Amino acid sequence: MASYSLAVVTLAAATGCTFVPDLPIPSNCDAPTRLFVAADILADVEHPCFEWLDTTHGRLADAPNGSAVVWTVRTSSRAALVVSALHTVRQGLLAPADSEVEERLVDPSVEIAFGTIQVFDPGGVELAETHSPTFLLYHPAASGQDHAEAFQNLRPRNDFFLTVADDQMLDRASPESAGALRAASPGLYDPRMIADSPMPIASVVPGELVLLEGFPSSLAVGLTRTPRLGASVGRALSDAEAEEIVSMLREAGDEEGEIAYDADAEMIIEGEASPGMSGGGVFNRDGRLVGIIVRVTEAHSLPIHTRAVRLTYIKRRIEDALDALPDREQAAVSAFLAGM
Repeated sequence: MASYSLAVVTLAAATGCTFVPDLPIPSNCDAPTRLFVAADILADVEHPCFEWLDTTHGRLADAPNGSAVVWTVRTSSRAALVVSALHTVRQGLLAPADSEVEERLVDPSVEIAFGTIQVFDPGGVELAETHSPTFLLYHPAASGQDHAEAFQNLRPRNDFFLTVADDQMLDRASPESAGALRAASPGLYDPRMIADSPMPIASVVPGELVLLEGFPSSLAVGLTRTPRLGASVGRALSDAEAEEIVSMLREAGDEEGEIAYDADAEMIIEGEASPGMSGGGVFNRDGRLVGIIVRVTEAHSLPIHTRAVRLTYIKRRIEDALDALPDREQAAVSAFLAGM
């Protein structure tokens, strides 16, 4: 493929690959950068990029087939609202393989555990040794064609889903060992408490620099995937620039050039991402979540561009789905959405 959505689907991720130690460390975060290892900067409090990474990285989560990010813990339930990319969900989990997937907004407290995530420990240095269970809250509809090939055909406007995570600590990434959803969130490293603030998300201004973070499979170690957080700085394109880059990608033979730019739902960022970073976060300078990573280009004649679903769009979709529920169901589900 000339382009790809960013689930962990590479042979290297499946068989184990060696950590690449020589990813360049940017001297600053004042312009788009190459992908770098977040830990290299977090080890140096004097680095110009330290504060941005320190503010944001504790909300990232490693998931079985990609990445995820904590949206908010400011919910009536006190459980954490988590968002990720739908194409990271195993084919057939939401409906029989290749069949139509219907939109669902459900009360997660009556669901069994959907999966697990691994967040940073409260000190923010290493990933926690335990995993946190997640419980399904929302996913959009997908056609049988979209559901084929493990959701790899999804367009950005439908490439997201929401779960709720609590403070249960599982010794292994096994949702079957989780109990019922509890009224508490996983311990997070969130020094500015943005996930517990009234404004955890924001819109994007064209030209704005953003920070992309996730767990790329190329930073795995050995035969078992030992994730390390990767990051890059990118620049959000204006609508006109996004349309232009899609046209240039089409001419360059990149498959992303065949996917029309969807200004309402997505942003296109001049910036790097890698397989495994799907569902990871895009943050503004204030540390607020503005998007989730879903696709990246591969045209070697152009700078790398990443597509991300706007959090403001996701919020509207959830609000519309909530309005469509009967009053009794609205009341139950609202407890998990109050902090959006």
